[in-house]
Amino acid sequence: MGIRLALGAAPSDLYGLVMWRAARLTAAGLALGLAGPWLLARVFSNSFLATVEAWDQVTLGQAALVLLAVTLLAAFLPARPATRADPLSALRQD
Repeated sequence: MGIRLALGAAPSDLYGLVMWRAARLTAAGLALGLAGPWLLARVFSNSFLATVEAWDQVTLGQAALVLLAVTLLAAFLPARPATRADPLSALRQD
């Protein structure tokens, strides 16, 4: 990030880059994570879950939204101070 800032990138561009990468990885993980219950719904439909169906869209949707929010927050919090740092101090080798 320090190199990008030193070369003239705006902090908003770095935020966008970090958030876009986090969103892509999260989308891939959610797609794989939601494919499992969808494929295994028949196996789990009989006995394992007491009050929730194996393919309960509301529960899976809420879990996906919570994971998305946590992931984007985890990407945003380190990016904020990194874009405020002095680019020259990030490039120095002490």
